[in-house]
Amino acid sequence: MFSTFLFKTLLGLQFSPVDPNFYSKNLLLLGKTYLKLQNKKLAAFWLLKAKDYPAHTQEDKQVQAEATQLLTGFSGKN
Repeated sequence: MFSTFLFKTLLGLQFSPVDPNFYSKNLLLLGKTYLKLQNKKLAAFWLLKAKDYPAHTQEDKQVQAEATQLLTGFSGKN
């Protein structure tokens, strides 16, 4: 659906200096983006952060569950 070029382009954009740890879904989406780019090492890095993010809301719990599920699908090596 989306090309690798698009994902790489979007990763390179800097709209403003934002801390990705501000919001658990940011961590999950970064992990999923790196999975699409087949960079399992960086995907694992961000998915582990999403999984370990303190769950304060129902959405945080859903993010943790999805990150955990995605992490079981690969070894984390490139």
